[in-house]
Amino acid sequence: MDLGNGPQPGGLIDRAKAIILKPDDTFPQLAAEQTTPGDIITRYAMPLAAIGPVAGFIGGQLFGISLLLVTFKPSLMTGLTTALTSFVMSLVSLVVVALIADFLAPNFGGEANRTRAFKLVAASMTPGWVAGILGLIPSLLALAIIAGLYGIYLFYKGATPLMKVPEDKSVVYTAVTVVAAIVLSIVASTVTAKVTGAMGMGAAGMMADSGDSAEVNIPGMGKLDTKNLEQMGKQMEAAANGEVTPVDTAKLQALLPASLGAYTRASLDTGAMGQMGKGVSATYKSGDKSIKLSVIDSAGLGAGLARSVRGGTR
Repeated sequence: MDLGNGPQPGGLIDRAKAIILKPDDTFPQLAAEQTTPGDIITRYAMPLAAIGPVAGFIGGQLFGISLLLVTFKPSLMTGLTTALTSFVMSLVSLVVVALIADFLAPNFGGEANRTRAFKLVAASMTPGWVAGILGLIPSLLALAIIAGLYGIYLFYKGATPLMKVPEDKSVVYTAVTVVAAIVLSIVASTVTAKVTGAMGMGAAGMMADSGDSAEVNIPGMGKLDTKNLEQMGKQMEAAANGEVTPVDTAKLQALLPASLGAYTRASLDTGAMGQMGKGVSATYKSGDKSIKLSVIDSAGLGAGLARSVRGGTR
């Protein structure tokens, strides 16, 4: 069972499991196996590196992608472009980090061996590739960070059997290689952001794309779908120009009942409600307790926020 020469899916799965679960037994086997960097990339890395992008594409289409307070669902083309970019960058990272590991090994008492460097880096990236399946449920994708940390441990475990780095220097060798890889990752992320941004596929581009939708979670107000932003803008402009006919006050008053359970309406006020628009409010009392309920006509704010019911107790 060779890293890069396993033609059957079962061989690939078994090898990935062995690397993750039994690194001490597996790395010496990898060191002895005959293969080439090309085989490692095409027969081992490519199938595993595709897991994350494919899962992320499916998860994004089904559940959307969350960034802080914004949840957006990319269009089909945006999702495909993002998945392809992620897949390519994963393979590019494998190649570059392997070259770095190969270059640094002699500086820490090890041997320069490009094929073994590819084996080492591919093995250390295996947990992250496998954890990419969590992309099916985007909210769980953060757990992939744990897989990345375990990948660093695997690199450390494989440094001696694969690159012949003395055990007492393998920690420093691993640390220097990881730092170099992080710097590379930052540069790669910057380049990727510029490329996808130029194609209109960045975060802003995704949400601006006519085929994408985004929901902004506004604390205390709920969710706002950005597909309604254009409509909201037109309605606000119309309201400013006096083109929106306000709801008749009597109709708003009719929404406020004479009582709420044990609470009886004690007062009814009509007028402006600050920045929200015009409306009516009523105060309900039951003994020393009171509830204030407001119905606001804020048509200028658009669908979803046009009719608001606000209440408070004390």
